[in-house]
Amino acid sequence: MIEDNPRQNELEELAIFCNTFPLIYIWEHDSVQKLISKYLHFSEIRIQGFVKSRVLSCDQEGEPFPVITLLKLKELNVHCTGKIGIIISTDSAMYNQDIQLIKSVSGVDNFFFVSEWNKRTISYKMTPRSKENFWVEVNLADHCNLNCQCCDHFSPIAKATFLDFDQYVRDLKRLSDLTDNKIGLIKLQGGEPLLNDRLLDFMKVTREIFPNAFLCLFTDGVLLKKWGNKTEEENLWKAVSYGVEWWEDPPPIKKGARLWFFSEIGALKYKGVKHSVKHPFWIEGGVEPFRWISCYQFNESIVLRDGKIYTCPMIPYAHFFNEYFNQNLVVSEQDFIDIYKAKSYEEIAEFCTHRMPFCTYCAVHHRSVRDWCQSKHTIDEWTEPKSLGCEHICCERKHGAFKKLCNSIKKDGIIRTCKKCVKRIVLGK
Repeated sequence: MIEDNPRQNELEELAIFCNTFPLIYIWEHDSVQKLISKYLHFSEIRIQGFVKSRVLSCDQEGEPFPVITLLKLKELNVHCTGKIGIIISTDSAMYNQDIQLIKSVSGVDNFFFVSEWNKRTISYKMTPRSKENFWVEVNLADHCNLNCQCCDHFSPIAKATFLDFDQYVRDLKRLSDLTDNKIGLIKLQGGEPLLNDRLLDFMKVTREIFPNAFLCLFTDGVLLKKWGNKTEEENLWKAVSYGVEWWEDPPPIKKGARLWFFSEIGALKYKGVKHSVKHPFWIEGGVEPFRWISCYQFNESIVLRDGKIYTCPMIPYAHFFNEYFNQNLVVSEQDFIDIYKAKSYEEIAEFCTHRMPFCTYCAVHHRSVRDWCQSKHTIDEWTEPKSLGCEHICCERKHGAFKKLCNSIKKDGIIRTCKKCVKRIVLGK
């Protein structure tokens, strides 16, 4: 879901908190806390370890960070007074009790509280997907019959390219071996998939290799009539013998539905309004590492392309942006996993929870929804200068809170100031 992601403002506050105190510990050591430590690791935010009132022998098994007791924390606080910060992400109903316990035993009184929303969404994003919940997207055609501004597959500026059928079959068979024929959903899309004359071949071979997966044909729907007028063998409706379901908004999954058609503007009875989402790049890079987890595509829009798995569509299709605008957004070997080198499905699923080097270009905190219109094929549809964004330049401790000081920015001759210039973080004092 687009809105079901960690909140940027809270991630900013967490990053500020961690940069303010030299020694950061996470209270307790259950699954949520472990996943938050994993997120902080990929955000290049250093923690010292975990703190518990009682440490069990199993706590340290497979854990790269030390797990210490409150008494040990008390010893550290004697020599590091005012330098220790505690991240609390336990049940919010226990916050007051946790605070009193930590303060009374260790003397540490600098706390950051993770909201229920971010506890849930960070945990979800950082958890490897099960085979049954693994969704794979495939572009059958990179170009499109429409010309939508800000397309995150870069279809308006992409060369006319069709997916290689033989390569696709090899890739599906390899995925089938890795997953024991179990994948939750395979989405055939583009560009516009209906432009590919071998559409039915792709659909049939996908069903043959993954007989129990849901299939989703993601289309703008404009060309559906053309496919309905074809011969008996090529007719899209008659060639597909499985149940067909129109998916205009995600409905409850019906057990009998084996093929979905998702269409925004060509679907039957569609009365919605098509929108565009701008996904701006910072061409020079430099997006703060902690922001990536709020990307709604990360670990959701997983792409299969030429034997490789990518965690989002921006990476495998960025070469169209580079070629059209003569840019050099770097896609390295660390930005994908080769399914022929992966030793197991679990390795792939774990990879999809990691931050990619390419994330340095994606200003996810400046993404915006706008009314649909045709693309003008200008670079500003996919970029934003760093100077136009309001960047907090320094933070200072004051009266038990953090005061965020921002740059004023000059844009179009008008001085604009960030509305979040002062934002307080509860420290438990």
